[in-house]
Amino acid sequence: MEERNNNRQEKAGISDLVSSVVGLGEATTKFTIDQMQNAVGMLIHPTEVIDRACETIEHISKAMSGSTTGGSSMGSRDESSGRTEPASAAETLSGRKE
Repeated sequence: MEERNNNRQEKAGISDLVSSVVGLGEATTKFTIDQMQNAVGMLIHPTEVIDRACETIEHISKAMSGSTTGGSSMGSRDESSGRTEPASAAETLSGRKE
């Protein structure tokens, strides 16, 4: 009886492994296609790609500012709340403060 349970567990483990490998292959293929589209987009419309990257950095910056209260070397400090705001994407990419 115990041998039957072990056999079922092995089959379940193998099917889970195969399912995970198929999912990984699918995700890798999608990532590769997205990267090729980004590369072509960079050649055709470079300003749109750069703007999209800046927007992404802005969103990440805003998301991080909501959960962090520590100091940032490139951020500006708001004295009323005592929080440090992260630098904008333009400041981060250019290295200059506006």
